[in-house]
Amino acid sequence: MRFCLSGFMALLVLPALSGVALGSEIAAPARSMDARDTDRSSWESYQDQECADLKPGQSRTVHQHRGESPTRVTRQYKITRNQHDPRQLDLDLNILFSATDDGLTGFHDKPKIAAPRRALDKMRTDLQDNFVKRAQLCFQEFPLQDRQGNKLNVRILNDPARHDVPLNIVKIVGQVRRSHSEGWASHIDCPTIIHECLHLTGLVDGYSESDQMPPLRNAEGQALYNCRHPEPRDSVMSNQSVALEPIGKMTICYDLDFTKGGVKSTRIEIGESVDDSCPRGYGDKSSEEAPLSQIKEWMNNLRGTKGKVVKVKLPPQKTRKAVLRDGQMKALISPHCIRDNVYMACAKNAYITSSKTQKCFDTPIECRNGEWSK
Repeated sequence: MRFCLSGFMALLVLPALSGVALGSEIAAPARSMDARDTDRSSWESYQDQECADLKPGQSRTVHQHRGESPTRVTRQYKITRNQHDPRQLDLDLNILFSATDDGLTGFHDKPKIAAPRRALDKMRTDLQDNFVKRAQLCFQEFPLQDRQGNKLNVRILNDPARHDVPLNIVKIVGQVRRSHSEGWASHIDCPTIIHECLHLTGLVDGYSESDQMPPLRNAEGQALYNCRHPEPRDSVMSNQSVALEPIGKMTICYDLDFTKGGVKSTRIEIGESVDDSCPRGYGDKSSEEAPLSQIKEWMNNLRGTKGKVVKVKLPPQKTRKAVLRDGQMKALISPHCIRDNVYMACAKNAYITSSKTQKCFDTPIECRNGEWSK
């Protein structure tokens, strides 16, 4: 289906860049495209260019702040289709990590004390190196691909002198309620690093803010972003732990004679072939599916208890599942493609809070079925 041109143009302010294509870089338009002075044929021609897939060796560089971005998220990166492996897309993220004082002390696990400037400078350098390496290792541990088999090879750079890859600045803070794209907790985990890095490419959150603990609220106590169209729970932008980690199943069987003497210690069984049936003398079972890290935490809490048989069924070792949804990958490859783009149409509501003075944007019906980023 085609969406209203004027509605999208009102939201989209494209960067006014001039120049010609250098090497295999796709050139930006000579001036900004504005619906007021651009006829439909030139708009369609521009969209033909921007919606075209990248050819092997071709690149696009994106440098848009939130006021310019159609997803209302700052996005700064460079993406290239690999010349030797056309199924691989190399995405460069240039990140300068800074830190608050509590971010430095939190990162080094030291008490917050006054330190000489030389020591602080050394700590900042260590932090820079550590977070670049940590983020890169996270993307190696959790490789990203879509359902079409396209692989996203994210490369973390830390080079303010690079002019071909725009620079992002991320602050490391020690005490933060929730990490966000511009501020990471000093002990941020890999799934969250990947989620926040994808924000730097313009992808929007896919969870309902009211479901978060605690939710962000405005001055009136209302949960923010109630116009957002939620994505499925297994989307990396909805619940990164569920999306990235294998899912296991834990079943707890309780000793039916618990009130009698001689109750045995809890026994834990783990494996791919473990079933969820309770052994003789045990019943009243409860089962729960969860990421393996959560199941590991539950098992640790159950060790040393009595009166239970715990069965943990591990997922089989299969080919890694697709993590990026097709709409998300398209948004990365063709960031200025608006025409017939359901992801872009739905994403514009992600950070809008409906109130007396602000209404949700009209969006296609696909946005309301939960599968808009597919």
